[in-house]
Amino acid sequence: MKKFNKNFIIRLTITMAVVLIPTIVEASLGVEAGGRRIHATIVGVGKWVIIVKGSIDCIQSVLNGDVARAKQQFFGYLLCFGIMLALPWALDEVEGLFQ
Repeated sequence: MKKFNKNFIIRLTITMAVVLIPTIVEASLGVEAGGRRIHATIVGVGKWVIIVKGSIDCIQSVLNGDVARAKQQFFGYLLCFGIMLALPWALDEVEGLFQ
């Protein structure tokens, strides 16, 4: 059996807590409300992951003299965050087409 390192176990525990706790709490309110709550939590966590990782990557690129790569990374992270916010709306629009 593969031995897992400590960082992997910590990340897995945090991920499970973020995903499962809101699910249990919101189960009584229905799937739609619970799903929106989970999505809001994931977007909140994802936003800060993108801010931290994006800042580190862009700063490293600029310090290495690759300003074009820093711009590309910046817009890539913006696109990623935009997709996270737009996905529920887009799926609601598709669902509306078939109702």
